[in-house]
Amino acid sequence: MIKNLRKIFLLITSQERRQAYWLLLAILIMGLLETTGIASIMPFMAVLANPEIIETNKFLYQIYTITGLTSHNQFLFFLGVGVLLVLLVSNSFSAFTTWLLLRFVYFRGHALSSRLFGKYLNAPYSFFLNQNSSELVKNIITENHRVVVGVLTPAMQIISRTVIALCIFALLIAMDPLLAIIVFMVCGGLYGTVFKLSKKKLAVRGKISTEAQGQRFKLAGEAFGGIKELKLLGREGDYLKRYLQPSFDFAACESTSQAITILPKYALETIVFGGMLLIMLYQIAIKKDIAQVLPMLVLYAFAGYRLMPGLNQIFQGISQMRYHSAALDIIHRHFQIGSDDQESSQVDIPIVGSLPFNEGIELKDVIFSYPKSDSTVIDNLSLFIKANTTVAFVGKTGSGKTTLIDIILGLLPIDSGEMAIDGVLIERTNLGSWQKNIGYVPQQIYLADDTVARNIAFGVPDEEIDHQAVIHAAKIANIHEFVSKDLSQGYDTDLGERGVRLSGGQRQRIGIARALYHDPKVLILDEATSALDGSTENVIMDAIHKLAHKKTIILVAHRLTTVKQCDLIHVLNRGYVTDTGIYEELMSSCAEFREMAKSTKSEPKNGFKTDKESEIV
Repeated sequence: MIKNLRKIFLLITSQERRQAYWLLLAILIMGLLETTGIASIMPFMAVLANPEIIETNKFLYQIYTITGLTSHNQFLFFLGVGVLLVLLVSNSFSAFTTWLLLRFVYFRGHALSSRLFGKYLNAPYSFFLNQNSSELVKNIITENHRVVVGVLTPAMQIISRTVIALCIFALLIAMDPLLAIIVFMVCGGLYGTVFKLSKKKLAVRGKISTEAQGQRFKLAGEAFGGIKELKLLGREGDYLKRYLQPSFDFAACESTSQAITILPKYALETIVFGGMLLIMLYQIAIKKDIAQVLPMLVLYAFAGYRLMPGLNQIFQGISQMRYHSAALDIIHRHFQIGSDDQESSQVDIPIVGSLPFNEGIELKDVIFSYPKSDSTVIDNLSLFIKANTTVAFVGKTGSGKTTLIDIILGLLPIDSGEMAIDGVLIERTNLGSWQKNIGYVPQQIYLADDTVARNIAFGVPDEEIDHQAVIHAAKIANIHEFVSKDLSQGYDTDLGERGVRLSGGQRQRIGIARALYHDPKVLILDEATSALDGSTENVIMDAIHKLAHKKTIILVAHRLTTVKQCDLIHVLNRGYVTDTGIYEELMSSCAEFREMAKSTKSEPKNGFKTDKESEIV
């Protein structure tokens, strides 16, 4: 438990820690008020059992004299009202403190979820190359919720109930030390024994539950992401079978955890209340006078009434923390992303504006290898891309084209060498300013389940979307006519998840419009037209080439017909440039280029739907 509390302490901010300290003070006051409420019943019961005690008890007689009451019944009524007021104040403060605790806990869940999401968003691109997106989503939502419900909430309950239990125990010691110690040892021993027998099973089940939940997220995400192919292959049943086992494991672990947490309380309550009953009978047998025993009996009964739920909550809280500790370990580990790597985050780096770009991009002696890989992907590469020219990178699969593009984009930090823009070295501090100059079109376009306009102005708040810029970009990408004439709500039409209602060519053109929305100085297309049919590709490339010498255009090409008009073509092989020239020069001097051109000509044309054949109505 201490280990888990230390991890929680490290996850929250200094301001949140100060809030926790104030909560601890409120919990202490709540414990004192609870004890006062229990203690206040004794004078009332003593007077009720034996009114003459008012005259013999010095404390009661002083209160009786000060109040000026004239009869024992009036004094008894006064004590009863006093007990009621104390209980009212105690319960009201307990309710207020409980509200504060719940508010603190669930807002910490909001803060942890938001900070973890931000941590992921600001992690380096290389981090995502070895991560499953469903796992990250699970951590942000499900595992974070488990930390809140299964670790943080029980921790606060344990602290509050322990304080109250200690205060009640102190009161019982003041009344009868030996009896209080016996009660404490019996109750504590019973709960401790049960937890010791179950704690190992709880930890194992918690780990299995976390793994099973991850598998459920992964399988469901894969199935829905590839639902078209899954239905075509008739493999729905296979995915369901794969889902059943982790779902069963998760249910089994959850039920076992709840059983271990809740069921022992019934036996323990029977033992503890039975023990208290024996204590009462013993007190009656020893002292024989019921009037003397009654206040102590009522005190223990009331203390037990207040104490037992608290002891159960302490036991349940410790059990829950043990079971959900695997989720806390995941959240704690992922919060360490970037802690030791200053290059891993761009948080708190202000982006003043776009970096001046008038001369060109220079790469010098660049070497890059992917993490946990021994092979060099970019090997001592040097080149210069002049501003406002159109440059293409071509090469066989695995030649390093996409990796080189990711380096130029600033997504992958190079192992050695440097990249400079107009002679300014690109570093962590100015990387964001360089990226503001770039419009990027990948081979696979991600489309959100949102409107056309929001997908083109991707990530821009609604109130800041420039609709004229949206239309202008759509016209260049040759998608405006389709959107305005064929879609029922024009630019306000929802595209469905991942643009499922669009053809491949239409999705690609929206991706191109997205890249052009901010009017970038550099336009980078990573095989962006490979999903288009021949005629659509020609239309798009004509539109792109119209931007030639107005913008710097960098192409990674699959079909070499798209690079004929480029000012310069670089041929890549195993991470370095093997040849450079214009199309005609390379066709005559580079055998590798001729081979690629020949294989391109032999490829069949794609058969994507035209705009008129779109599934959107």
